[in-house]
Amino acid sequence: RSSTIKRYLCGYNSFMNVIGKTCPPQSLNNQSIENWKKFMVKQGRKNNGINIDLRAIKTLLLWAKDEGYIKKIPKIKMMPTQLHIKYLNDTEWDKLMTSKINQFYLDTFTLLRDIGVRRSDAVMGEIEGNFLVVSGEVEKTGIDKEIQLSKDQIQKVNQLHQMRDKH
Repeated sequence: RSSTIKRYLCGYNSFMNVIGKTCPPQSLNNQSIENWKKFMVKQGRKNNGINIDLRAIKTLLLWAKDEGYIKKIPKIKMMPTQLHIKYLNDTEWDKLMTSKINQFYLDTFTLLRDIGVRRSDAVMGEIEGNFLVVSGEVEKTGIDKEIQLSKDQIQKVNQLHQMRDKH
C-alpha cells in the first residue's frame, strides 16, 4: 500500500540520519541497529512505532543481502510492547449497557460487537442493499469486506454515518 511505502521511507530516512548517509551497507552491524533504537527512544518515539521502522529496515537489509550489497543481515531485536487490546467480559458489558451513556453510543457499541468489525469499518463502509461494504482502500488489511446486516443494523449504521457527516 502507498501508506506502507511512505511509512517505510520515513523509517529508512531516520535510520540513515543516525548512521550517516555515506555509511557503506557492509559496515552495518548489530550495534548500528541498537544505536539507532537508542536514538529513537531518546527522541520520544514509542516502541510500537520503532518496531514498524525496524520491520522496514529489516526489509531493506533483506533486499540488500539478496542483491549482494551485504553478506550478513544484522540481528534485529524488536522493542518490547504491551498488548493494549482489552475485551469486555459479560459482566463489564452488562454494566456498560446499563450505564447512563447516550443511547447512540450504546447502539454503536452493540453494532460493533454484533457485526465484529473495527470502528473504522462501520464509519468508512457504505451500505449497499443489506450489506456494509468496506473498500480495501480504507480497510487495514487492504481487502474488500462485505458484512450482511439486519434491518436494525442498517439503521444503526445509517445513524452512525449521519453523525460522521455532521462532524
